[in-house]
Amino acid sequence: MPTTDSQVNDALPRGADWNQLGEQSRNNFNDAGMPTRISYSGIPVAADGLDVHETAMSMLKRHQPDVTSVVLDVGAGAGAFVQRVLDNGYPHVHALEVNAPAFQVDEVPLHACNLDLAWADELPTRFDALVSLEVIEHLENPWHFARQCTAAVRPGGVIVLSTPNIQSSRSRLQFLLNAEFRFFANKDFERIGHMTSLTKDQIFHAFTCAGCELLDYRHSAHKGMPRPTSPKKMLKAILYAASYPFMRGAKCGEVSLFAFRRAD
Repeated sequence: MPTTDSQVNDALPRGADWNQLGEQSRNNFNDAGMPTRISYSGIPVAADGLDVHETAMSMLKRHQPDVTSVVLDVGAGAGAFVQRVLDNGYPHVHALEVNAPAFQVDEVPLHACNLDLAWADELPTRFDALVSLEVIEHLENPWHFARQCTAAVRPGGVIVLSTPNIQSSRSRLQFLLNAEFRFFANKDFERIGHMTSLTKDQIFHAFTCAGCELLDYRHSAHKGMPRPTSPKKMLKAILYAASYPFMRGAKCGEVSLFAFRRAD
C-alpha cells in the first residue's frame, strides 16, 4: 500500500520539535536540548553568534522604541533573547516555545504552541512586537508562518525575524561545489532540522503578501572563508577569492535579519 501524504507528515518531527530532537545528537548541547557554545546572562543562545541577537535587539529598539510595548518571542528556546529584551527595558514580554522544559526565564509568560499549526489563534492577546530568530527554517510552510506572525501582532505592530542567509558568499560557493546551500545540507536536516531555505526576496514576498511592509534589512557578521589548512582548502579559497567580486545581491553575512510592520 502506498504511503499517503498524511502518513509522511505524521512521521516527521514538527516545528520546534526539531530543536530538541536534532540537538540531542550533538556533543555541544545540554540536556535541555539547547546549545552551550555561546550564552547571554548564562542562558544558551541558539544562533550562529551573539551578533544575531544584538542586531535583532537594535532593530526592535529602532522600530518599536516604546518600552511599554508588549513583545512576543516566537521560538524562544531557552530564553536568551527574552532576557535581553527585559534587560533593555521592555518589561512586558511573552515567550512561545513548544519545548517548555528548555525555557529558563521563569517570570515570563510561556505559551507552548506548534508553529506549523494556527498558533496565533491560541494566544491570549495581540502583540505590539514579535521577534522570531532562527525559527522559520525549521518549519514546513514559511508562507503560513508569515500569516500567523502577522495575525499575532496588532495593526501597526512590528515583526523582527532572522534566518540563515543562503545567498551568502560562502553558501554560494558551497552550492557551486556540492549542490547544497550552507546550513541546509543533508547533515543539517538530520541534526538540527533545517528544512526550509529562503532567499531575501522569498522572505520579503511571504511577509508582504501577508499584509506587512518591509522596514529594515540587515545581516550578521560576514565571515568569509576560513584560513586554508590543506591543498584542497587552498584551492577552495582561491576559487572563493576569484568569484567574490562577481557575486551580486545579499552576499554578505551568515544570517539575514528583517523588520516588517503590519499594515494598519
